[in-house]
Amino acid sequence: MKVKSRHRELLRSLLRVREALLGQFSDLMREAGLTAQQLRILASLDSEGEMEQRLLSQTCVIPGPSMVIILRGMIKQDLVYKRDFDGDQRRTLVGLTENGRALMKTVNPKMDEVYAAVGKQIPLKKLHEATVLMDEIYEHIKG
Repeated sequence: MKVKSRHRELLRSLLRVREALLGQFSDLMREAGLTAQQLRILASLDSEGEMEQRLLSQTCVIPGPSMVIILRGMIKQDLVYKRDFDGDQRRTLVGLTENGRALMKTVNPKMDEVYAAVGKQIPLKKLHEATVLMDEIYEHIKG
């Protein structure tokens, strides 16, 4: 029984941290009219540039079928575009439209403010250590 309890506690702790961090961005997302998933997509495309849809899914930790639905809405909002990969119609590239870039110009400074506020609450060294540990756990699980 204790093993199951520890596993549940780990999951509970991870979810609490996730929700607490997302909560820090709620005002920003509400003002921008974005969901957490849309913000992750826009931020990834803004920092990395145009990328293959499959890679974007992995980067943003959004399952492929959900990504298709989210991108459909973001295309209608003129925030992102999709195009076929050079000569391979099975692969799709996704990038920011001018409207998407303009939105990120207003969102990025606000995101920086949120990260700075979190950094004041939690020492950056601790955040870095937690990130490294979570990446290690992920690599062990996913192999």
